[in-house]
Amino acid sequence: MQLDFEEFEVDELDIQADFGGMDEMLSMLGDICIKLTNTPCPSNRAKDVEKAMELVYQTPVFRQLVGLIQGALKTALTATPVHYSILRTEYQSKGILPEEYSTGLLSF
Repeated sequence: MQLDFEEFEVDELDIQADFGGMDEMLSMLGDICIKLTNTPCPSNRAKDVEKAMELVYQTPVFRQLVGLIQGALKTALTATPVHYSILRTEYQSKGILPEEYSTGLLSF
């Protein structure tokens, strides 16, 4: 699974799309998924965390979350200004985490 991203410019709207916080969000998402999926991580040592992250990247829940985020970003990038308020309302009221993991998330 590729998690790289690039900054790019939307020419017709002359708006800079900035994904600067995306790497932090994906890292946080990985940390959360380690706990939610009970992925083994024996210590906070770098090699243990890296191994756990490699394992969690292969889990269905992580892949589903990344897919949902990618879909929402694509939708937002292709939306016209008329749709911004509709998308904002939808994204504010919609969760991306499957219900079965919701209670586990509350422990963070």
